[in-house]
Amino acid sequence: MDHYIYLVQEREFIKTNKNIYKIGKIKQENIKDNFVYLNYPNGAKLIFQSLSYECDICEKNIIKIFTEQFILRKDIGNEYFEGDYIKMIKIINKICLDNLIKFKDIITDKQTNTLDTEDLIINKQTYNSDTEENNIINVYSYDDLVRYTDIKNIIITNSKTKEGFIKFKKDSWIQLYSKSYNEERMEHLEEFIQIQINTNNYKYINGTIYEIKYDIITIIKDILTKCLMPKCKKYILQNYEYFILTNTEHKCALLDTQLLNIQDYTNDIAKDKILCLSSIRDIKFRSFDLNNVNISIIEKILKEFINNNYIYDEYKRFCYNTIVTQKESFIFHDKYGILTSILRDLLDNLGIFDNFNTHPYYIYYNDYLVNKKYYKKLFKICLPKLFLIHFEEYTQIETTKIINLGIKNIIIYNNNYGKSQIDKLDNCIINLISDIIEVINKDILDQNLYITETYIKKNIDNIFYNSELLLINFMKWCCII
Repeated sequence: MDHYIYLVQEREFIKTNKNIYKIGKIKQENIKDNFVYLNYPNGAKLIFQSLSYECDICEKNIIKIFTEQFILRKDIGNEYFEGDYIKMIKIINKICLDNLIKFKDIITDKQTNTLDTEDLIINKQTYNSDTEENNIINVYSYDDLVRYTDIKNIIITNSKTKEGFIKFKKDSWIQLYSKSYNEERMEHLEEFIQIQINTNNYKYINGTIYEIKYDIITIIKDILTKCLMPKCKKYILQNYEYFILTNTEHKCALLDTQLLNIQDYTNDIAKDKILCLSSIRDIKFRSFDLNNVNISIIEKILKEFINNNYIYDEYKRFCYNTIVTQKESFIFHDKYGILTSILRDLLDNLGIFDNFNTHPYYIYYNDYLVNKKYYKKLFKICLPKLFLIHFEEYTQIETTKIINLGIKNIIIYNNNYGKSQIDKLDNCIINLISDIIEVINKDILDQNLYITETYIKKNIDNIFYNSELLLINFMKWCCII
């Protein structure tokens, strides 16, 4: 099947005379005669298309160079760029042609013949294979690997097993292969490097596109020599600290729930100690200014839902103890059931990992009973912030045993609250919907996003879980006593 990379200008940008273009890929027959297949609105213009053998890899390389050379219009989408379309065509042309030449032995006759047709639009005035073929950078060392990829640092703690840690430029340290290898949250050194090589084959330097060729065997040998550090210091998170990834910039950050601030993760914050993500996932936090987040709307909703001031105050204290201090031994009885769900969802957003091992922030009593030996061993390393017991399983004796293990926060919940409780909370939200809209749109820093009543009603069950709604407000409510 033919693969194509294409550049398109959508109707709205043609009408407004804006130099904004979208890069795309398609695994389809010649799209020039089948442009409707791409589902673009009438009036969109196909600027350029090029045959490619591996459109997924080509697109990643092109987007990487485009991000360096043009303005990435994230407000529209991750494939939209503003700039000179002639330069964009040159970049697409070079990368796709190199890709085809690389795989010329396995490309079908049909695809090879297409190189001489207008399907692959080669402007001979702007592309000359004789002058371009020497624009190659060979990478043999660890230092050059860092220079031309997204890798920032590597630490090898055992050169024989290649155990250690790898850090990317926007991310945290990630654990490499170890004796307790878990394929869901760890990868081998070679796998990480191969992924980087596949997506960093080209570099745009002073107006010229260079192909980057990597000698992976020599690079690995250099890493095992230069990056060997058998002993390295580890950063231990405090009870009030959370290591998160923000999904707006995909940057690692340290969330301090005492000071209520988020700082980009740097060596200065970690004091050159390794702060490690044991699983890679986007935490649902947007780039909010936490100091300006309004918690009065949370108070209004919860006080309207919880018609008992004592329970409201106890729930607030319990949330604070869970998220921030972990000082008191606290048992909270949730007759509503929904309050447990809200707090659990917040912990889900804060992550399910600890520094170097996957330690869940909350544990259900049922799971504990199934494997007591495992959890007791786990608790000696890291205690969960929350322990959940269903009201039918609750006994004073068992709860005392759990407390004796060091668990600080136990919630006795009822998950049979039914439709009436859900409707009650939904009605509280609907009654305050105009206030909610005002608060959310005032807090959101991204002015291209505007929350509507329709959107809230559609996502009403996720009002405290969705970062575009009241997740951050609820988190701050939990952190202020």
